[in-house]
Amino acid sequence: MAVIDSGNYTYCDFKHNSFIKEYSSSTSARGKPKYYSIFDQSSFEVSPVPDQAYDVELHYLARPKSITASDATYANTDGATYLSIEAPDTLLYACLVEGAIFLKLPQAEIGILDSKYKEALGRLKNLGEGRDTRDEMRYDSLRINVT
Repeated sequence: MAVIDSGNYTYCDFKHNSFIKEYSSSTSARGKPKYYSIFDQSSFEVSPVPDQAYDVELHYLARPKSITASDATYANTDGATYLSIEAPDTLLYACLVEGAIFLKLPQAEIGILDSKYKEALGRLKNLGEGRDTRDEMRYDSLRINVT
């Protein structure tokens, strides 16, 4: 979480709820937030209590909506969900594995489909964890020989 004040980003430290309560046990102490914690499934808690209205930027992992729920994020795509747009191969192989089990196909065929599903799921996991991005500030993977 970053507090944005006059275009400047100040990053807050993530702390446990008990630390937040201890750090500012009184709501009369106000200032620019230094710490934050997760209060519940839809709320965050900051400390100290903000002395003015600040803009904040927060990056977090979210659980995608149900596969049966259409997502307004994907406008003009009737019935689209996160999985159907971002990971269609994972969705396809999951359905094929379940269908193969239901149809009682030979174990060898189910195994092939299951391995494809696990590969697609691995790619989706990497996407979710941000591992598919490249750190542009690092040069350790680039080796230049100067003679």
